[in-house]
Parts: sequence; C-alpha cells; structure tokens
Amino acid sequence: MAWSLAVTAPCREAKVSAALRRFSFDHYVFRLRRQLARNGRVYSVLVPAFPSYVFVAARSCWDFIRHATDVVDFVRFGGVIAEIPDVDVASLVARSDKDFVLPEEKTSSKFRRGQHVVITGGAIQGPATFDRMASPGRAIVLVDGFGRMIPVSVSECDLSGERQVRRAKHHRPKTARVLR
Repeated sequence: MAWSLAVTAPCREAKVSAALRRFSFDHYVFRLRRQLARNGRVYSVLVPAFPSYVFVAARSCWDFIRHATDVVDFVRFGGVIAEIPDVDVASLVARSDKDFVLPEEKTSSKFRRGQHVVITGGAIQGPATFDRMASPGRAIVLVDGFGRMIPVSVSECDLSGERQVRRAKHHRPKTARVLR
C-alpha cells in the first residue's frame, strides 16, 4: 500500500482525520504527549507529531481528497506526489500506542535544553544553544543568524560543552561629586 503525505491547513489535522474516516480512507495522525503549564498548573496535552501533515493511503484519489477535505495539497518532489514506503509508516505505527501517540523522545545524556555548546565539526562551526535530540546521534541546536535563532541539525559527536568562564567584574571607580 502506498502512503502519501497530505498537507493540511494549520491546526486542521483532526478535522481532516474525521473527513477521511467518513470517506473510509486509511490514514494516521501521529501525536505526542507534552507537558504544558498554565496558571500554575501542569497539564498533559496531545499535540501533532507532524503539524499540518496527515499520512493517507490515497489510492490515486488525490483530487477528491483535496476538494472534499481541508487538505491544501500533497507533499511533492519534482511535481510528482511523493510516496512514503509502507515500511516507514509501519515503523511509526509499531512505535505508537493504540491512539497513535508516539513515545517521548530520548534526551541527550551529555547536554540539557538551553545549554551553551560549541559546534566543532561540519559545515557550521561556532557557538550554539542545545535544543533537543532529533534522532539517535543527531541533535537540534539553535545558531544565531542575522539576529534570530535558527534551528540546525548536527551530529551529536560534533558538539562539545562550552566551558563557563566567569570574568571578573570591573567596576568603574566612582568619582566624587562636587556640590556647588
């Protein structure tokens, strides 16, 4: 069975899923469980693992799906709708629970979120901030580029912890004021 990746309007994954269920199309909307703090309370919420994407077994009915649901388009490569191998979708289904909630991503044992690191190898080198693990061996770090933080995927072995160097605070000597 060939799978396609439908691109939905923002925050419309649930609505597209309901419409695809109504038309009897096999589909998956994978989700993640996140902890959210509001008004001093911690809530557990389900968020899409792939925001604005739904895995669909379209069976060459792409135009019908686009016109009958909130699907904007399908992921394409070179103008041709991309097909996702059944093995990849099956591995996501195998990792998820019965409600298609994927397990928590593993964190790095070396680095913590927000820690200052140095990229020592690869195309981009220099200071960065560790964000999260993308996959085993790959990390997402934030690099300053033109005044904003840009997420970049790098190999975890190309990162090293930045040493915290405390500099002595040099205060300017206070000058005496002369009252007149």
